Amino acid sequence: MKILIEDYAYNEKDVTIDGVHVFPFEAANGGKVKYDRVGYFFNPRFAKPDCVFILPKVVLDERNKVFGRYDPKAIVDIDASVEDEKLTKEERDFLYGFSVWIFRAIAEYRRLNKDSSIIHQEAIAAVDKTNRAIEGTWLELMLAVLRCCDDNRDFFMFVMKNIHSGYNKINWRRTISSQTAWISKGKPMYLDLVNRKKQINFDEELLVIFFSIVQYICDTYGFKAKVNCNYRLITQPRFERYLNGYGCTRLRQIKYRYFTDKSIEVWRLCYDFFDRASQIHSSRDCKDYLLVTSFYHVFESMIEELIGDKNAAQRMKKQKDGKVLDHIYPYTSLVNPEENMLYIADSKYYHVGSDVRGESLFKQFTYAKNVIQYNIDSLPENNERDIDGALPYRDNLTEGYNITPNFFISAKIDGDRLGEYNVSHLAHVDDVCSRHFINRLFDRDTLWLSHFSVNFLYVLSLYAAADEGAKKQFRDATRFRFRAAIIKLLNRKYKIWRLLFEHPSDMYDFVNRNFRRLAGKMFRYDDVLLLALDVENGVLTEDSEAVLAKLEKVTLEPYTLE
Repeated sequence: MKILIEDYAYNEKDVTIDGVHVFPFEAANGGKVKYDRVGYFFNPRFAKPDCVFILPKVVLDERNKVFGRYDPKAIVDIDASVEDEKLTKEERDFLYGFSVWIFRAIAEYRRLNKDSSIIHQEAIAAVDKTNRAIEGTWLELMLAVLRCCDDNRDFFMFVMKNIHSGYNKINWRRTISSQTAWISKGKPMYLDLVNRKKQINFDEELLVIFFSIVQYICDTYGFKAKVNCNYRLITQPRFERYLNGYGCTRLRQIKYRYFTDKSIEVWRLCYDFFDRASQIHSSRDCKDYLLVTSFYHVFESMIEELIGDKNAAQRMKKQKDGKVLDHIYPYTSLVNPEENMLYIADSKYYHVGSDVRGESLFKQFTYAKNVIQYNIDSLPENNERDIDGALPYRDNLTEGYNITPNFFISAKIDGDRLGEYNVSHLAHVDDVCSRHFINRLFDRDTLWLSHFSVNFLYVLSLYAAADEGAKKQFRDATRFRFRAAIIKLLNRKYKIWRLLFEHPSDMYDFVNRNFRRLAGKMFRYDDVLLLALDVENGVLTEDSEAVLAKLEKVTLEPYTLE
């Protein structure tokens, strides 16, 4: 197997093997070669035809090292890298598995976005005897064979048990009729017992062919599978004959001997495999690939599937100024747990360790401002309730604005945690605040933007596996963690009180008398009036102390967002 990295600048000699370019669709730039797509390509022009994988640039760190340790040029040919001890066997196995996960993620993106213009696919042409077009790439077919081997172990064991049942029983009639007994102490003894003869068993032949294919895939392409078969498998050079056409011929001869669904499925996989393999052996021009340009769209789809909302708030994604949000979903408000607010997120597909600031910050703040305005436009004048999907962003009494959750989410791969596909490692990285005035948490122009990172291996496997139950479990847990992290930030940056009044009318009078002084510092929901002031290192700032000193006599109750 050959490995390339998206957007990495190679020297041409680094990506030429057997006098053949590893991947034919290269773009030259200043004497360098770069690949602008991600996915799988089968190159039949090598002396030994092989699979080529182009991995996303997220595997590179700021030093252009793969997973923080490998030079991309050193792992173009994985098997050669192991022989040269540039890679360990375990590291090679990880790269094999990771490459297949990338392929499966692209296949899942293709399933969810059938009309996407970034997908480039062509498969080795194959048609069975019923003129049914065989879909999918050569790699998909090999993975289907391995998956069948793994998923049907009980079936294979059952068949083999039935095949061998009774073979060790003695056939006394044939033993007596074919041999002369020795007499010992008056009793006949037979030295060469005749067991029940094995008849030709068609299930046995199919299993031998199937497991021979599995062994060939593992030996040739480096994939892993357990071959629990007690038969003598078809090995080189006999298997070459099967690959060159005899496999299809023999399978057609025994096709009508199988009736169970499982046996037919195994037969079909074997036939499709040899049909494709014979074309690969007979032509050096066969094309077989599944690639995407702009892999950030795939990463965006991963995050959308895992945290987004397919139904609610979709009208907010395409904004009137032409901007398109990556992710938006309703979830529990940061202030009032009885209400929902819209959470706005942006997927960031970068090299590991890249800074997500700069232009992205201003875009993300603009997204939030637009969402706030669109919701306010949806509310009839002086109506504070949820109307036609609008949410309570503005309190008409205090003219304060609810807090809008807004965050980036980027992927990372920890070189010391390779293979951890089952742990999200979701982490709160940092926060940035955009504001026109200090000390106004509830001002329209005070916007906090958080940055989270997640284990790329985890979201990759969760997305590619297409397990809706696992996705929902992750979605629920992650939305809760996003909210909890942002609340922790606000509780650290602000001191919040609830203002208590004997009569509801006293609240209105207090707000009217102190509006100028407390504008942007107050927010009301239901009968709760909140006051928030800046703190620094856990202590009120000078401005906050001055505001509190001038505050008229009122009962303040400490309040914590939760």
